[in-house]
Parts: sequence; structure tokens; C-alpha cells
Amino acid sequence: MTRKRKEPQEQAREILTKASPAAARLLAQTLTGEEGNLKEKIDCAKEVLNRVYGRSGRPLAPPQDLLVEVKLPEELEEDAQ
Repeated sequence: MTRKRKEPQEQAREILTKASPAAARLLAQTLTGEEGNLKEKIDCAKEVLNRVYGRSGRPLAPPQDLLVEVKLPEELEEDAQ
């Protein structure tokens, strides 16, 4: 009985699939741990969100009840009217 040799891409996918739990743990540890700088933590947070929710080409719609109020200093308020 001869074994069919796996394609390199299939071999790579198998290796990466086995390593994915460790990669997810490392992302979570970097995100919540004390080590690492802010940029690294932001990159980890983005990657976690992208993996969970997917990369979105569109921003999320704001809630329907969102109210934005802009308060100008008095001197600018007169000019705005």
C-alpha cells in the first residue's frame, strides 16, 4: 500500500492548524499581559477582533439613539450663528 504524498500547501496548513492554539494563547497573553508596548497590544487586539469577527470593509453603523453634541467656546459660538 502506497501513501499519497501531501502537497506542500496541505502540509503547511496542517502544521499551522496544529500551531493555532498556541498562537491564539500568545495573542491573548500579549494583549492582557504586562509585557509589550502599546503598539504590540493594539496589533494583537486588532488581530483577535479580525479573527473573531472578520475584517470588515465597512465601519459599523452607529446606534440609532446616538446623539453627538458639539459645544463651542462662547467666542466661536457667536461666529457660528
